[in-house]
Formats: sequence, C-alpha cells, structure tokens
Amino acid sequence: MQDRPRMIHCSDARRGIYRDMEGRLVILYSYMARHEVRYAVDAALYRVMDEGRDYYFRATNNALEHLMLDQVCSTDHLTGQQEAGLSVAEHPAYTAMGYRYAYIVAGDVVGRGSDGEPLLADARALTKPAPSIPREWLERYRADTRARIAAIGISVEEEEQLKRWRVDDMGQIDIDPAGLTLLLAL
Repeated sequence: MQDRPRMIHCSDARRGIYRDMEGRLVILYSYMARHEVRYAVDAALYRVMDEGRDYYFRATNNALEHLMLDQVCSTDHLTGQQEAGLSVAEHPAYTAMGYRYAYIVAGDVVGRGSDGEPLLADARALTKPAPSIPREWLERYRADTRARIAAIGISVEEEEQLKRWRVDDMGQIDIDPAGLTLLLAL
C-alpha cells in the first residue's frame, strides 16, 4: 500500500479521489490552489460520512431539554433571529465545544443553520442529555462512517491516510486519467 495519496494536476478530468490501475489513491485537481485541495478532500470525506444519517448529535447546557424539544428552536447568535428548527451536528466532535450535555436526536431536516449545521423539525430525543455521548452511539457512528467510506471503495487504512494527508505531502506524478476510477468527486 502506498504511503500517501498521489496528487496530480489535470485540467481535462473531473476533480476527485480516484484509484489507479495499480490500486493507489490519486487526487486529481485542476485550477485549485494546493490548500484548496486539502479542504476539498476533507469536505468530500465528511459529505460521504455524514449525509443521509438518520440520527444527529445535539449539545446543550440544559439537562431537561429533551423533554421540551417541541418548544425549542435554535437562534442565530449573530443576528438574534430564530432559525427554522433545532440546530444539531452530523458528527460527535461538536458536542465537546463547551456544552455540559450531549444527546442523540432524530427528526426531519428542514434547512441549514447560520453555521451550516442541519436544522430539525419534529425533533425527538433518542437518548437523554448526559455529560458525554453514550459509547454505543459513538460505536454506531464509527461503524456507519466506516461502512459509508467502504461503500465508495476506500479502505479504513486509506481513509486514515487521507485524513493525515497534508498539503506538504503532495507528490506529483504523470498518469493517464483514462486509467483511473473515480471514487469520490471533489
């Protein structure tokens, strides 16, 4: 297995993460600056990992919030205006950002909040608020994430390589784009 994904500038192919005929991961980019490629890779991975999930993570300072979800609407703290639903996160990292409690919710996505997060209508608590996310839910999230990444043809090892990959690690090689298989568009 390669030690890092290959990076190739190619203006006549679709930007994305590909696999070459020798099984190596290849990242094709066109007009993007090097740092933009890093952000595009991260965004594409998170899109695969989090889109379409049927549960979300909610952080709060109110231990009883789960009992009044029908009355809770999030606020855009910049403007002070109410948003269209309950603000939630697609990944558990958000819950460690200064809140006292975290819990799992489900509901209908009705839009995006001011920070780009999903907004839920008809939210219902799947767990009670607690100081941390229950282990079984974190394990479910990890298993769901691995399954989604595997479904596009990227192994756990390759996913870790892509997460650790930095702009400084970019190597350039010559390759025929016709011999590549698209795994994930950027």
